[in-house]
Order: sequence, then structure tokens, then C-alpha cells
Amino acid sequence: MRILGIDPGTRISAYAIVEKNKNKFTLIHCGAVKTPAKVKDHSIKLGYIYGKLDEVIREFTPEVLSIESAFYGKNAQSLVKLGRVQGVVLALAMQHKLPYKMFAPREIKKAITGYGNASKEQVAMMLQHFINKNIHYETSDVSDAVAIAITYGIYR
Repeated sequence: MRILGIDPGTRISAYAIVEKNKNKFTLIHCGAVKTPAKVKDHSIKLGYIYGKLDEVIREFTPEVLSIESAFYGKNAQSLVKLGRVQGVVLALAMQHKLPYKMFAPREIKKAITGYGNASKEQVAMMLQHFINKNIHYETSDVSDAVAIAITYGIYR
């Protein structure tokens, strides 16, 4: 099963393509969609994210999509913007007829480390166990996307 994991964000939306065969995970590709800093219009950023992730889906043809769900933070406006990015990702899933599942940050941490309050560093370290590689990710968002993809594989 080929899984697309997405860590949505307005500045950086990270993605990872992971192949699950029996109980073995292989990282196929990962990266980040970074919206241009000079662009202030949120709708243009959403269009940019949509276009780049559409390219990823077309190139790597995942069978399912896994995405991190929103969690409440101190800034309600940030939560609204994050929800819009998630909506763009779900629209892509529907367009490409990809079944999807949303996972809360604690679910992802628990799936990867066994502990729902694990740090980002602990999650990144445990990813080496799942994919049998020591990878230096472009950003911590990218390692999160790998964890999100693997979480789908663990729970399915």
C-alpha cells in the first residue's frame, strides 16, 4: 500500500510517500511545499499548496492519504488558516479518489513511539526504526509527514 502523509501548514506543508508491504515501511519520497514569503494573500497560498500537492499525487500515485488533524492552539486565526489548508488537502483526496484518515498529534506520537506526549525529536528517532534508515529531513515538518504516513499503515 502506498500512503501519502501530509503535515499541513500555511508556511510549510510537508508530505511523505511511504510504501507499506506486510509490516515493512519504505520511504519513497518526502519534501515540503513552502509558500513564498512575499505572498500575503491566503487564497494564493492555498492555490500554491493545492498545485504542488497535486503534482506529488500525480507523480507518486498513492493509494491512501493520511493527514494530521487540527488541534487547538492559543491563536484562533492560525487554527482557521490551518483548517483551510486541511480543506485543500481533503479536496485533493476527493479529486483523486483517495480514501483518507485524519490523526490527532497524540495518536501519531503514540503510534510511532508508544507515548502520546513524545517530543518531535523522539518521533524522528523512532522513524529510523520503521524505515531502517537514518535520514536527515529538510525540516521537522517533513519528519512529521513521514510519521503521519506510517501511522496510517500501523492502524490499517
